[in-house]
Amino acid sequence: MDKEAFLRLQYLRMINSDEFVVEQWRSSMDRFISDLWDRTLTLPGKRFLQPKDPSLGFSPDNVEWQFPKIKRKGVSRAPIAPQRQIVKKAPVKPTKAEIKANEAAAKEARRKAISEQYLRWERQRVVGRS
Repeated sequence: MDKEAFLRLQYLRMINSDEFVVEQWRSSMDRFISDLWDRTLTLPGKRFLQPKDPSLGFSPDNVEWQFPKIKRKGVSRAPIAPQRQIVKKAPVKPTKAEIKANEAAAKEARRKAISEQYLRWERQRVVGRS
């Protein structure tokens, strides 16, 4: 089937549908063909014209070519691969050296905080005497 005959069949299908058709296409098949000529393949095959948004109907900016959905009998789908089991790793226990290092760092931080607090108190005491 050539492109023009295909577009004529699509025009008749569109006009006979219950969908809204823009006035410029409803009144002129030639206008419809000229609007879609560049957007139609030379060998259109089993495509059909469908509105992108059905609530807007058939208009130049709201149409696209679609293929019919074909249900195939007896075609098995590829088996689904089993899902990998996620192995949760046990939390790594710190070594004795790491534990000692963390304790020493915490002890040093406490010493530093106490010395800073002592210095603040000392400044306040000196200022309070003056």
